[in-house]
Amino acid sequence: MGDPPAKTAIVTGANAGIGREVAQGLVARGWRVILACRDTRAAGRAAEDIAREAPGGAVEVGPALDLADNGSVRNFVKGIGDRPVHLLVNNAAVNFVPKWHTEDGVAGMVQVNYLGPYLLTRLLAPSLRACAPSRVVHVSSVMHRLTHMPRPAAFLSTWSPSCYANTKLANILFANEFHRREGPLGVHSCAVDPGGVRTRIYAGSIYARPPLSWAVDLLFAPPSDGAQAVLHAATCDWPPTIGRDSLEHGPGTRSERRELLQILRKGQSPVGQSGSRRGSASNGFSFYARGLFASPLVTRWGGGGEGWQGAAWGAVYALVLALHAAMDYPIRRMSGGRWGGGTRAVPAAPQAGDARLALELWNSSAEIVGLPRHS
Repeated sequence: MGDPPAKTAIVTGANAGIGREVAQGLVARGWRVILACRDTRAAGRAAEDIAREAPGGAVEVGPALDLADNGSVRNFVKGIGDRPVHLLVNNAAVNFVPKWHTEDGVAGMVQVNYLGPYLLTRLLAPSLRACAPSRVVHVSSVMHRLTHMPRPAAFLSTWSPSCYANTKLANILFANEFHRREGPLGVHSCAVDPGGVRTRIYAGSIYARPPLSWAVDLLFAPPSDGAQAVLHAATCDWPPTIGRDSLEHGPGTRSERRELLQILRKGQSPVGQSGSRRGSASNGFSFYARGLFASPLVTRWGGGGEGWQGAAWGAVYALVLALHAAMDYPIRRMSGGRWGGGTRAVPAAPQAGDARLALELWNSSAEIVGLPRHS
């Protein structure tokens, strides 16, 4: 009897940085990996490098994927066709780029970092369900702890100094809502903070020029290190309470379980319209962080808030966060990974668990990209 076919993963932004290292790590673990990139020639070179470093591994370049263009996202999914998809890693993101807006009035950074991945994930959901148990990993950032997102309409259209942090918070809100809907069907959605990593995301900023670039090179981790948290989120044990067999073996009668799944799929609350949706809406949703970024001093509080009190506390929290970021990789490097090397599930920022906000963001996003609100 031959070996079982390799599971298939799609990794966005996989031609460089964390995405490339995640792709290589998955190939080394026996996955078939599709590199989803805007620049297919750069992706081709990355695929050749990965193939050399993991002889016999299965890696290929997928159709061109430009998350700034919803048409490109749709064409990518059409190009994937009916191929199985067991894992989607939403890694690609931008920062420090010129301001621009889409024809729909969406801020460009929001489009690339959040709305494009939202559309990609929604369109790939049928393939993920068909391959259940499957998983979606949303690469967020510790920056999500430093902001307080406005209402979705303002977030989607406004280019502000907190735009990047807001997109990273939106990634978690979407991951949480997607898990609430798809988790009962066997599609586990999680988010992860890779920590401070020196990648090209700093290109064009003051962090790419001396003296700050020296500090980034000295204190921040290389992509191969940052990828470890993402790989953990992608391959760690499946939460035992979530699985496709919940329809067969969950509590209540089969008809009651089917009705509950339909309610969840449509984005409605099982407790009815009057029930509270504040707090974590998902059953088993996980947010992962590594090293000092998983410290209670980082995860117990958040720096986002409204008014002058929020701004004052945010400044204090930002200092605490900067100290943790400056020590995280140096401690791990000097200890040979003995300290700060593990990745674990931790609380995300408080607003990341606002289920009403997550649902409102889901519905607003669905309207813009032309998808139904239900899954």
